[in-house]
Order: sequence, then C-alpha cells, then structure tokens
Amino acid sequence: PHGRHRWYWPNGQMRLDGRYTMGLEQGDWTWYDLNGNVAMVIRYRDGAEMKIDGEKIPPPYRPGEGGD
Repeated sequence: PHGRHRWYWPNGQMRLDGRYTMGLEQGDWTWYDLNGNVAMVIRYRDGAEMKIDGEKIPPPYRPGEGGD
C-alpha cells in the first residue's frame, strides 16, 4: 500500500487514520474509539514504532549490543 489509509467502524465513525510510504507505516497513525474520540496515536518511521501517545519507544534489542 501507498498513501493515506482510513478505516471506519460499522457505525461510520473513523477507526484508524494513517499513511503508508512504499508499504511501510509513516508518520502519525491515529486510532479512534467507537464515538470518534482519539484513543491512541502511534508515530512510525519506516514501519517502526517511534512513539506511542508521545512517549518514545526504545529501539528493539539486538543480540551483541549489550544487555547481556
């Protein structure tokens, strides 16, 4: 997929609004509840989650990069 994508609840309210670039999630993806209120925002860069509701997400652990 490429470009803006929107999904809707059966009642017609928006469920999810986000954007793909060359098949990867990019930018802010906004999730809505059944009443159309923002439930959560996830920021993506090249398909990887960077922030959830404004909180930075640590990069995934890779063997050999410490922590052992």
